[in-house]
This record gives sequence, structure tokens and C-alpha cells, in this order.
Amino acid sequence: MRPKRFESLDERPANRETFVEPWADAGLTVTGSPHDPSPGLTIEEGLVTEVDGLPLEQFDLIDHFIARDAVG
Repeated sequence: MRPKRFESLDERPANRETFVEPWADAGLTVTGSPHDPSPGLTIEEGLVTEVDGLPLEQFDLIDHFIARDAVG
């Protein structure tokens, strides 16, 4: 016997997010946007100094995390 809430969920359209068309100019794409930078990584003396063409001084929070915890 299944709970009624699962019956209600089964009746809903699945994966509503797949109904949205990618719109790169508005930033509504997951991957493959023409605005994505070329991938790249520069390491000097064991320190990540550039990610995707962006110098260390312009890193955002995610870039700092990648440079510090995921790569370096």
C-alpha cells in the first residue's frame, strides 16, 4: 500500500525543468554556452595563478575554492 502523497506526485508532469529551453544570453544554460570561457589552468610555484583565463586577482569565491581545495 503506497501513501497518497506518492500517488499525487505520480500524477504530476515529471521533470518540469526539462520544459525550459536554454537561453544563453540570459544565463539560462547548464553547459555549452557560447559565453563560457575556454578552460585553462596556470600553476606557478605550486600556486594556481589563473583559472579559465582569469588572473588570481579576479577570482570569485568558487575560483578560490577550486584553486585552494580542489587543485592546489
